Amino acid sequence: MTLPRQKLNENQQYVLAVLRQRGDDLTANATETAWTQGEQYYLDSRNRTGKGIRQAFIKGNNEAEVTHCMSFHRELAEPEPAKTAIKKASGE
Repeated sequence: MTLPRQKLNENQQYVLAVLRQRGDDLTANATETAWTQGEQYYLDSRNRTGKGIRQAFIKGNNEAEVTHCMSFHRELAEPEPAKTAIKKASGE
């Protein structure tokens, strides 16, 4: 089961923009990939580009995780149309 790619919210876009502005494209690209897949990413405490945006980064991680969980649970809660049609046709 593959989960759909998540759209980034305003906070997450802000964090990525600040990282790129400060010249940390590698971390920004990896973080963007993780967040769009509903996963968290790690910002090393030794990373100077994270100075001042750490709280926004943590919030972005939490938002990605929540979105990931919500889409996963939504997918489990909605039965596939083919299975529903088979059950109706067989009288279950």
